[in-house]
Amino acid sequence: MGRSALADVDQRLLIFAVWPELNDALFGESDRKVICSKRRAIELFLSGESKKIPTETGLDRRETIRLIKRCLVVHEDGRIFGFRALAPYVHVFEYRREKMPIAETDSTHAGLSGSFEQLLRIYPELRGLIETFVLKLSKKKYAHESRIPLKSLHKLFLDKCRELGLNSPPRYPFGTETLGHRALSVYVRKLLLENGAAAIPARFGKDAAKKMQAGDGTARPIFKPYGRVECDAHHIDAIFCVLIPSIFGELVPKIIRRLWLIVIKDVASRAILGYALSMRLEINEDDLLAAIRFSLGPWKPRALSIPNMEYHRGAGFPGSHNSRLLGACWEEFSVDGAMANHAAHVKHVLDELVGSEPVTLSRHNPNDRPFVERFFKTLEENGFHRLPNTTGDSVDDPRRDNPELAATEYRMQLDHLEDLIDVMIANFNAEPHTSNGYRSPLEYLEYLCAHGNDWPPTADQSLVQRLTVRRRSVIVRGNLESGHRPHINFEGVKYTNELLRQSLGLIGKSIFVEWEGDIRIIKGYTEQGSELGSLRAAPPWHLTPHTLEMRRAVNSLRNRKVLHYLEGSDPIHEYLTHLVKTSREAKVVPSAYLQAIRVIQDNADSSTGAFESAVQLVPKIGSIEGKIVAINEPQNSKEFTPIVLRKGRKAING
Repeated sequence: MGRSALADVDQRLLIFAVWPELNDALFGESDRKVICSKRRAIELFLSGESKKIPTETGLDRRETIRLIKRCLVVHEDGRIFGFRALAPYVHVFEYRREKMPIAETDSTHAGLSGSFEQLLRIYPELRGLIETFVLKLSKKKYAHESRIPLKSLHKLFLDKCRELGLNSPPRYPFGTETLGHRALSVYVRKLLLENGAAAIPARFGKDAAKKMQAGDGTARPIFKPYGRVECDAHHIDAIFCVLIPSIFGELVPKIIRRLWLIVIKDVASRAILGYALSMRLEINEDDLLAAIRFSLGPWKPRALSIPNMEYHRGAGFPGSHNSRLLGACWEEFSVDGAMANHAAHVKHVLDELVGSEPVTLSRHNPNDRPFVERFFKTLEENGFHRLPNTTGDSVDDPRRDNPELAATEYRMQLDHLEDLIDVMIANFNAEPHTSNGYRSPLEYLEYLCAHGNDWPPTADQSLVQRLTVRRRSVIVRGNLESGHRPHINFEGVKYTNELLRQSLGLIGKSIFVEWEGDIRIIKGYTEQGSELGSLRAAPPWHLTPHTLEMRRAVNSLRNRKVLHYLEGSDPIHEYLTHLVKTSREAKVVPSAYLQAIRVIQDNADSSTGAFESAVQLVPKIGSIEGKIVAINEPQNSKEFTPIVLRKGRKAING
């Protein structure tokens, strides 16, 4: 009988047991009694016992139906008001003014309630004007300010009112004390709150919008070791140099661009699993694979080039701390939407070797990868920002004091950077962390695994070592009639060996080739997986170590008539000579030279005469020339070991 009066209402909304609640204990005794009576009346009505309402609550049926309809009004949070509508002085409907205001100056503002909303309702073009400039609509029609001041918006508003003839005879807002300025301010604030998705990027910028979209982690907490790792790349806030041989033979320091540091961090323990230093202008999938390989493979301390720099006791990475964590695989790989993180080969590695799937979050949004971003901040504040060659947080940072000059004056070289990064990260893993109960990240990671006997699965180390190996299918070339034995063409160079030369049946068929790093020698396999041995590049490409990127760069420069070399001469040597010349003339050393010298140094065991001449163009770390690089003891357990550069007897602290 009672529900028939609410037949036009969605019956699912009449289940009062799931309505938003009201805590009546927050009100006084008299208000609490009224709230309880109204609540009881609603419950009796919706339960089909409306006859008991007058005797138990003192309310009648009509009043109860009115209360129910108030409770079913949609709240600004998207739910219905529910029992919240029973609170004293709560307005479930906005005030709607019907009477036109009197246009007289009134310092008390009496009698003007709802006038602004009424004005926008009568003249929708005024509402459209405000929304256009606050939410930055119609971008093709207007060149919007980054954030229009309320004073400027008020002027545009009044100009539009005059255009509508509201000033003659004067009607609202003309004739009032503030000309509607306060009402406009309240409306703009309301507009921003009701249109957050459009208002935040328009009013406060993209960073604020991304932060609003980011979660706080409560919906996806991680307590399991290796349950989720975060991976991101960071531009190092410091300038370093590399020593370039001049035409007179001495070593000249030249600055290099800020480099990328890629880090993989376990969320549960805060341990850094691995990292990679990229010398490219932008990281690619090879850099990301290098970081993954570091995280899964063994680690050993570097032979440090800076005097007195040392690893702390217990410093290292999970695999060196406990052999059961060597090659430990994670479940989720939290990354941003950068192209390198979505490369097909990277996804294949994560799926086949690690058994995880990338969890893609917003790009350039530190709030969705808070742990690795917090580590970057710690790394900078307690490490690089303390060096005289730091770039600081911005160009206005007082710590930034001609970092290019400091880098060259103190010969702060690339080798120093690599040593510094390895020591700082290894020591970070050994320092107590408050969120870990004052255990170090490595100790806490081991504790989490041992306490729950939840040791993660590990990757096959033989597969880890092949993680950066690349594979391609090529066609075997040859011609019996002309006497050309079987060979392959790989990136414009002929490859073969004695076994392939004798495999006449492979002519015209596909085989697979694999390589890693230096491509002077690549391995061949038939489509059935049979090994064909090591295929060697034809002269003169067999002389100097080089990568696929270097060969492509040589071919590109030669095609553009920038690089010239005679047939039979070493193209890589000529390429290095070109890079050295470019580095001498340029203010900043090109990243191609940095990658080239690493390839040469990593293959220093070669003994060919041509290679030895190439080494002349790639010097090892130069002397400090009396400038001593020393290490201070950490000031507290939370800080990295700072560097102090001493020039003579005067210490210069970073």
